[in-house]
Amino acid sequence: MKEVRANEEAFSWLPGPLLANESPLTGAEIDELRALINSASTTSDSRPTRPLPPIDTLLPYSQTLEKLFRRVTTEIATQGAESAQLIQILDGVDPPTAQRVRELCETLDGRVDDVRELEPHFQQLADEVLSGQADYLWARVAGLPALLDAAVQADSVVGHRDVHSSDTSGQALSVLDQLAAALEAGSEWKPGRFFKSEQQKAFEQSGITATIDGSPVSSASAARAAAEHVRALAAIRNAGTLLADLRIPVVTDGSRGFQINSLQSTLRALNQLRAVATARDELASTLRSISLSYPRVRSLTEASSIAGAAGAIATRADVEDARRELDALVRAVSIEFDRAPSPEGDALIRTLAAADTDLFATAGELYILACNETRDQIRLSELESRLSNVAPNLAKLVRSTANDEQWDGIGWGLEKAWAWRRAQEWVIDQHRTGREQELDADLNALDADIAQLTSQLAAASAWRDSLKRMTAIEVQALQTYRDHISNLGMGTGKYAEKYSSAARSAMIEAQSAVPAWVMPLQQVLDSIPAKPNSFDVVIVDEASQADITSLFLLWLAPRVIVVGDDKQCTPSEVSSGALDVIFDRLDLYLHDLPEHVRTTLTPRSSLFSMLRTRFGQVVRLREHFRCMPEIINWSSNQFYRDSPLIPVRQFGADRLPRSLIHMSKARSTQAKARR
Repeated sequence: MKEVRANEEAFSWLPGPLLANESPLTGAEIDELRALINSASTTSDSRPTRPLPPIDTLLPYSQTLEKLFRRVTTEIATQGAESAQLIQILDGVDPPTAQRVRELCETLDGRVDDVRELEPHFQQLADEVLSGQADYLWARVAGLPALLDAAVQADSVVGHRDVHSSDTSGQALSVLDQLAAALEAGSEWKPGRFFKSEQQKAFEQSGITATIDGSPVSSASAARAAAEHVRALAAIRNAGTLLADLRIPVVTDGSRGFQINSLQSTLRALNQLRAVATARDELASTLRSISLSYPRVRSLTEASSIAGAAGAIATRADVEDARRELDALVRAVSIEFDRAPSPEGDALIRTLAAADTDLFATAGELYILACNETRDQIRLSELESRLSNVAPNLAKLVRSTANDEQWDGIGWGLEKAWAWRRAQEWVIDQHRTGREQELDADLNALDADIAQLTSQLAAASAWRDSLKRMTAIEVQALQTYRDHISNLGMGTGKYAEKYSSAARSAMIEAQSAVPAWVMPLQQVLDSIPAKPNSFDVVIVDEASQADITSLFLLWLAPRVIVVGDDKQCTPSEVSSGALDVIFDRLDLYLHDLPEHVRTTLTPRSSLFSMLRTRFGQVVRLREHFRCMPEIINWSSNQFYRDSPLIPVRQFGADRLPRSLIHMSKARSTQAKARR
């Protein structure tokens, strides 16, 4: 007390009450709390109660994010109306189909470039083929490779020999071919006028002049060379006729090899035209499966325009991939931000979805500031909550005077000031009125708890020991005993005696398993074998209601405790005349007992009265636990005046008012009953 008063001036600045023995905050934490209060903004209170997710763990590196933004915002450039129409058709198409169209456009673009390098008449023919104006004539071009093959094969037979023929017509080819076949079959060339073959005669009559390396034809190999020479030139001439309608010139002068080489170049150019048409048809077939309004290609210009969409398709695919990647990132970030919502987080998600680099950078800076502010607010709330839970007035003082410089000197003395205030509060509490009664009540409550726990512990220990020593045979006997007693019921059935006997048989094994058996009197003989000292102790409750037939209980144990009240109901009433026979038999069979003892052995006597007569020592139980004092006091005054009952049960503060009913006209209708 003296020490509390001595330090009052130094430590009384710390307001009470204090609800803990030690301060929840140190001096450094008090200073931290003051700094957080002073730096808090007007929006701090609206911050979420959990930290905002850090963006550095949710977003990729800035360079990666900027690259993703550029991909998303890339503009898709088109080269013409057909290209723009194709891009529009592909809107919403699945990625594999878009990739297929892109590949077809790239193929068509390459084929168009090849044709652009050809001579103008080939480009003009390409337009006619693509537009369908030369469908029939173009179909005839299919026979051109066979003519070229025939010319090449014939030229390979001639080889490097210098062959000349004055006539290269079809008729000349027939004459030369027949001459070569005859000579190859074994016919000989006859230089004279006689014995010439028909083929030689036809050759000489045709007037054809054919030389091989400057020498006239006179052998089978020479005839064959001349025939193949004419065959090659005829094939080239036929090719020229076939291509004349398509306005494609074919070289028919110069050496045979030069003409064949020129025809090969022409066929190569025509194959390039065919490749353009094939690429166009494949693209059209794919586009037709997507939309019937696909752009038609009828010229090289249109083909070049729609083929130029390959780059746009690739760009579009990359843009869509980037958008999907960005959308997945936005969803992932949104899920984390939803756990701690904030305006800055919402703005960051919007700018992220918009792929705007500048706006996103600004939103990111604001979000980082919000993260720091939220972190400080959470820390402030934590410190202030810890302090206000045990020292609410001190918490209010710190908040209201956070910027006061006096805290710099006294904050570090918080521990001593706290100890002084707790001591001062303890002294005041110990001297207040009613403290002694509270301590007594607490002690009584603890005693009651100890008593209850002790009884529960004793019961649990008893059950544990009983179950530990119980054998399988005893468990089986207990189960069968329960079943037989259940089947016995009221004991009046046809098989009541059978079930009663079975229960007694089970009891022989089950009796030792249970420390104490509780059962009504009428069930004892049905359950317990009639053997002396079957139990250590028999306790009979309400013994004043048990008649003389209950004396067998004394046979079952060496010690018997009877509990009863002679003021309560006795066994069944017996008429006076019925006692005459009973007294006569008592005098006849129990004449050796004293008369005052013998006379108590009648149906009018209870077990309690008989044993009280035999054993004079009676323990009086005066405490009454059941009724309210007003009720039991009537019985106490009526029957127990020499030793009044002590009511233990008391009414509480929520007791209802008593209601008394007075019966002014009550009358007696029977000798032993009232209404």
